[in-house]
Parts: sequence; C-alpha cells; structure tokens
Amino acid sequence: MSSKNTIGFIKLYRSLINWDWYKKPATCKVFLHYLLMANYEDVYSKKFGITIKRGQLVTSVKKTAEETGLKIHNVRAAHDNLKKTGEITIKPTSQYSIITVNNYDHFQSLTSNSTNESTHNLATIEEDKKVKKRKKSRKRSSYDLDELMKIE
Repeated sequence: MSSKNTIGFIKLYRSLINWDWYKKPATCKVFLHYLLMANYEDVYSKKFGITIKRGQLVTSVKKTAEETGLKIHNVRAAHDNLKKTGEITIKPTSQYSIITVNNYDHFQSLTSNSTNESTHNLATIEEDKKVKKRKKSRKRSSYDLDELMKIE
C-alpha cells in the first residue's frame, strides 16, 4: 500500500451505520478505502500529466483489489453499487481510472461548523471530566472529615 496518504485523518460520521451499503462488506470497504486514499488537496501528477483534484484518486480495479485484499469481481461489484447510488464517479482511461468521491468536500471539509462543534464538544467533555473529578475529590474529603468528627 502506498504511504502517501497514511498521515492525517478523515471524518467518519456515525450515521454511516445507517448507510445502504454498510452491511455489504466489500462495498463498504472499497468506499472507506477511497475516502482514505483520496487527495485532500489538488495535486499535479507528473507521472500521469494531470491534476488530481481534492476528493479524487488514480487507481485501477486490480490495484484496489490488491490494496484492500478483495477479489477483483468484488471490487467491480462495489464500483457498480457505489456508482448506482452516486457515492463515486469513475472516469476510465486506457491505463488507469480517476475515482471521484462525490460530496467529498461536504463530508471532509476542514473548516465546517461540525469540526468546530466537535472540537468544542471535546473541550466541554474534558472540562466536565475535570469538574466531576474535583467534586468527587471534595466529597471524599468532606466524607473523611465527617467520619473523623464521629470518631472523636
């Protein structure tokens, strides 16, 4: 597998479990693989002489099968499923295919409100944990004091 996209992260919404293809392992795996491998910014490829845009990747059925551990016919079936429901678009050439993850910007935006909300929620959760820890510590201290007062 190529190491070009192995640094960083993607957003993955929990609502994915309600997605039509979630229970189809090959289709789900191919789609997740394409999300992970798609460019997060436009890149000019000297090898192919084209600009590969954000949300796109250059691959082939054979290469996708090798990278995912799936059989070629499973990758082809996954492509058919994902094209049928509009998750991906495939532009074939004689040497490779350009896969476009449709709506990539919507789900992987870098400055969306959902990112800000998630960051805010994480900060709030961490603060809540600290407050609970402090309260627990205070309760323990006052409880110990009460016990000491009873003993005397």
